[in-house]
Formats: sequence, C-alpha cells, structure tokens
Amino acid sequence: MAVNRVYLHIGAPKSGTSYLQQLLWANREPLAERGVLFPGERYKDQVLAAVDAMGGRYHGHRDPQAKGALARLAEPVVVWSGTSVISQEFLGSLTEKKIQALVEAFQPAEVRVLYTVRDLLRGLPSIWQTRLRIWHHDTFPEFLEKVAASTPEAGPLSNVWRNHDAVDVLRRWSSAVPAERIHVVTVPRAGSDPSLLWERVAGVLGVDPTCCDTTTGRANPSLGVTEAELLRRVNAGLDQRLPWPHYRRFVKAYLARKVLERRPGAVKTPVPPSAYGWITERSQAIVDGLRADGYDVVGDLEELLPALPADSAQTVSLSADDGQLLDSAVASVAGLLLRAAEQRHQLDQARRQLHRARRELAGAVGAAGAIGAAGAAQQRPGKRGRGAAVKGAGSAPPPLAPIRPARTGGPNGSGAATEADASLRERVVALGDRNVAVGMALAGYRRAKRLRGGRNASV
Repeated sequence: MAVNRVYLHIGAPKSGTSYLQQLLWANREPLAERGVLFPGERYKDQVLAAVDAMGGRYHGHRDPQAKGALARLAEPVVVWSGTSVISQEFLGSLTEKKIQALVEAFQPAEVRVLYTVRDLLRGLPSIWQTRLRIWHHDTFPEFLEKVAASTPEAGPLSNVWRNHDAVDVLRRWSSAVPAERIHVVTVPRAGSDPSLLWERVAGVLGVDPTCCDTTTGRANPSLGVTEAELLRRVNAGLDQRLPWPHYRRFVKAYLARKVLERRPGAVKTPVPPSAYGWITERSQAIVDGLRADGYDVVGDLEELLPALPADSAQTVSLSADDGQLLDSAVASVAGLLLRAAEQRHQLDQARRQLHRARRELAGAVGAAGAIGAAGAAQQRPGKRGRGAAVKGAGSAPPPLAPIRPARTGGPNGSGAATEADASLRERVVALGDRNVAVGMALAGYRRAKRLRGGRNASV
C-alpha cells in the first residue's frame, strides 16, 4: 500500500522555486500517473493556502480568498494514495506555532520538508530585486549594509535571514518535522545543466525526472542595473501610497515584468568586493550548521560557498547611466500608456456587451410577461378573463413572474402558451449565462429595493 506522504517545499526564495513550480504545474498529469499529486485547480490555490497559513495577510493586505484556503487544499491531499507536493517559498519564515498548525492540516499524512538553497553571492542581488518589486527603495549598497547588520532574531532586515539562513529556517521547522524527514537540495553552480536542480528534487520525490518536460520551467528574469534603479525611484515616489493589489497589478506584474525585465542589453547587478568578507563568513556558518544538524542533503554543501571572482580587488559600478535611465523611463511610460489604452478598449467592449445583453434581456422579459398574462387569461373562463388578458398584454408586464415550470397543458388542453413560455425561459437563461454582469446588476437592484422597503420583485 502506498504511503500518503506530503512534501512541503518551503523555499528558500530565489533558489529556483519559480522554475520548479512552473515545471510541476505544467507536468501535473504525468506526475499524477506516477503517484505524485501537485494539488489545486490553479496554482494560486497553493499561494492562497500559504497566505492562510501565514494568518491571511500578505504585504499588509488581507486577501478574503485566503480564508479557509489551507483546509480546501488539504482535502485532496489527505486522501491521496501516494506523494503530494506543496510549493510556496515564503513558508520558510513561519513561526514555530504556525508551522505546527500547517503540519497538522495535512495529517494523518506523513509530512516532509523540502528546502532548496542557493549560495548568497548569487542570491543577494536577486533578493534585493525582489524587494524592489514590493515597494522597497533601498539602494543595493544600503540593502547589503542592512543585511550584514541583521540576524534572524534582530536587525533592520531580520526577515531576510528568516527566509535565507537555512540553519535558522530548518531548526524552526524541525520543531514539528523530524530531522530525518527534512531534505536540503543545493542549487548547482552557475553554468551547470539547468535541469540538474529538477533531477535532484525528483530524486527526493522518488520520481523519474525524465517523465517531465523540463522546458516548461522558466527561471525569473532579473532587472538590469538601470532598470532596477528606475523601479527603485518609482517606489520612492509612490512611497507606499498605492495599495498592494493595485501595486501588484500595475507595478510588479506590468511595469517590472512586462516592461523593465524585457529591456535589451540589461547589465546584472554585481556584488561589490567590500561585501565578500561577511558573505563568505555567513555562508561558511550555514554550511557548518547544516552539516551538524544531520539533514538529508542532496547535492553538495560546498556549492553554498561563494565562488569569488579571481580578481577580488576589482571595482564594480552600481550606478545607472543617466542616458540609459532616461531611455528606460521613456520605454516605461510608453508601455504604461499602451497598457492603459488596451484596458480602456477592453472596458468599452465589456460595457457595450453589457448594454446589448440588457436590451435583449428586457425584450425577452417583456415578451414573456405578455405571453404569461395571456396564458393566465386563457385559464380563467368567461368574458372577464378575456378582458383581463387583453389588458395584461397591453400594460407593463411583470418582470419574470409568469415564467414558471412548464406544464403538459392548461386546463383547457392547450399547450401553445406553455411551449412559447418555455422557449422564452430558455432564452432568458442563455442570456443570463452569457453575461454574468447582468445578473449581478439585477441582484443588486433587488437588494436595493428591499432596503427601500419595497416588495420583493421576481426578475
């Protein structure tokens, strides 16, 4: 019988997590055929579950979709006969109390931890750029100075170490998961085969790495020196006045990723030699701590030591050229204007579709009301009933009240009105399905009418 086992891939950020997440998501079917579940109807379900585990807030914003997301994600996992993988890189920073609650959410499955880790020399520029994509506006030298002055327990950037000090992260997690169930996967050196990281992770999961298409995984591109400086200045100008949902949509997702990251000729941000000393010292401490704590290591801990340039005394430039900065700014403004025009066009199209659907729905409702009134008159014998039918057909029709479940025929044996009634009902339903916005607007109308003290109207 297969063991129900859950691997929680908890980071670290900037250690190939995006590449692995895209690869796992794109290869869900071949993995499931081999007993490995990557759960969720969409990958965002895993993100929301992680936000739920963190307390429901992300960058100060409470996402209402996160409430109960962890329990929803755990449902298929706890009944899966085989291996499941949950991958979200900011889980590494959880407190011991929240770690315990997260582990319990997946019980009685056997919970294991998967932690991918990269050397600091390559990781720090990426970590700084990630912060630029979430409001921050420290220069790279300012960032390095704050990181050097911090620990996981204290300092201006203690949160950086709570994600990237592998010893601290895994000691917190070992409070809920035994050390023998914690797997450390080192990110290969620069220049290695890009698929090597996946091969190491697949070995932990117990799956043949060749079952997956590795071309589906893509590492996050980095910002060049000039592009990073422009984004930093934009953040300083915004000064966190843009709420996180809007910042994520317009600055992070569009300006940074769709415009700045695609600029040609980008120059990577180098680490200045003045930081080599403390980076090497911190890296050695992490290697020694991981080796002492006895986790399962896949790869080589020596890969976490920085590969320093041959000429460590070389000078590096971290400043952006004014001309290039201006070019990047112009491209950014042009890109944002094109995006604004595109969104306005989409909005105009949606408004036209909404107005058209409303007119068609109103016409269908009016016709249904007339036929419904006529059908009701046919069911009432006598001259008075016929007069009521004529009156009903010429007056303002009730919204959709006459549209009732179809009968086999009226009391007089005629089913003509019923057939027309059913046809109109199907048309109204089709219109409602085609434009959900109309239904929402009508629901709002009903609520507003009830609040005004009016009677309930059936529409």
